[in-house]
Amino acid sequence: MKVKQVLDPDTNKYYLMDILPPEEVRQAILELEYPFDGIRVVDATKKLAAEFDLSDEDKRAQNSSNLNVFRYDVVAPQFKWLLQKGKLKQPNGPRTPYFLAEAVVKLRETSFQPEWPSVERTALNPNTGEEYQIQLPATRVVKQALLNFDYSSSGIRIKDIAEALAEQFELTKEQREAVGKDGLIWQFHVKIAVIDLVNSGQLLRIKRGWIVNTEQLDLETSDQPEWSSVERTALHPDTGEEYQIALPATRVVKQALLNLDYSSIGIRIRDIAEALAEQFELIEEQREANGKYGLVWKRHINMAANSLVNSGQLLRIKRGWIINPEQYSKLSPSGPDSSDDRYDLFISHATKDKDEIVRPLVKTLTNLGLRVWYDEFELRIGDRLRGKIDEGLAKSQYGIVVLSHAFFEKKWPQYELDALIAREMADEAVILPIWHKITEDEIMAYSPGLTNKIARNTSDFTIDEIAQEIAEVIQNSRGPLSKKMTD
Repeated sequence: MKVKQVLDPDTNKYYLMDILPPEEVRQAILELEYPFDGIRVVDATKKLAAEFDLSDEDKRAQNSSNLNVFRYDVVAPQFKWLLQKGKLKQPNGPRTPYFLAEAVVKLRETSFQPEWPSVERTALNPNTGEEYQIQLPATRVVKQALLNFDYSSSGIRIKDIAEALAEQFELTKEQREAVGKDGLIWQFHVKIAVIDLVNSGQLLRIKRGWIVNTEQLDLETSDQPEWSSVERTALHPDTGEEYQIALPATRVVKQALLNLDYSSIGIRIRDIAEALAEQFELIEEQREANGKYGLVWKRHINMAANSLVNSGQLLRIKRGWIINPEQYSKLSPSGPDSSDDRYDLFISHATKDKDEIVRPLVKTLTNLGLRVWYDEFELRIGDRLRGKIDEGLAKSQYGIVVLSHAFFEKKWPQYELDALIAREMADEAVILPIWHKITEDEIMAYSPGLTNKIARNTSDFTIDEIAQEIAEVIQNSRGPLSKKMTD
């Protein structure tokens, strides 16, 4: 008897599992009792596990692809072997139940035709456009066939299911290809049955157009992490009907939010939602489902974040951005753990330039260990704006000035620049200019004196390069380095 190294998902340990000889498995498959509507591999696996008296450990063992070893490596290959040898048949096509070949022959010899209750559907004559009625299997019959379908672990598209069921019900060409107001009538008929089963939780839509049977979805072989869940209402993209999707429970999301590694300038809610979707290994359906208020997953995250902000466990430093207060106190110079109220840098800029240059620059400078006076770090509701700015200017060794068209159009950046120029006139080299989408001639038109300062232009240097040079200036305020940007 061969052995195979397998993983026990309960203990997360590998062990050697005895693999049954293929001929024994094939013989056991042929000796199974086959229902009148055939047998699926998943059901046969359960019966054979009992027949061979498998241990609980061997029943749940997984291979390197995290699939159940007994089902996918032992049983399924022998079903395919018997199918190729003609001892088993799949008369209704791939992904449908198996039958013993002898039983299929007997059915065909007696010209067996499936009998099913029918329902009338309205079709349109392709030539005249006139309406006429066609007979199709009743919805309850289609639903039962859908539940008996042998779904793959990644699901099957509805149009492929419709084709397979058309074979199973032996529909005529007219029944398969008849067109109504909503397209192909048979495919739409199957789709409506699918939606009903999805809404009742008997089928799972794993992405648009793809479904899987929840009973066949083997949790032991699923890559989905285990977490407490909560149901949220989504809207079907085609019909607009409401259905429920499972998402990580709010308390689980809150704990994940508190454990996130926030940057010094916070993280946007949409980026947090993407990061946590990866962490929870959400499927596409869960990530992209829409509700009345947009993406259901993003709104779920936003509600959890708002709750933590209201309780003081997270800090919202601007709309859509949150940060962990414990990390913020270590990163912000004004945090409670700060024993020194001095700053390395004051950054003067226009609000329009925040997203493109200022926030990335502040993040990089902070990561280099510099203490930056930055309005989103320092200003709180109720603060006197001018007083706080004056305090920051007085306590900062240098002032970064991000010169742009927007800079010269605003009042407060001009006020900050005037204060820094006043310090320069007192023989302090404090201004570190950065030109952003502006030329020397344009700066000359705004303020001729600023063109005498060596600057760095964002069109010539990356933010990382500029930040690194600024860090060198701070770390060595005397000697050659001080002449780079302060002359």
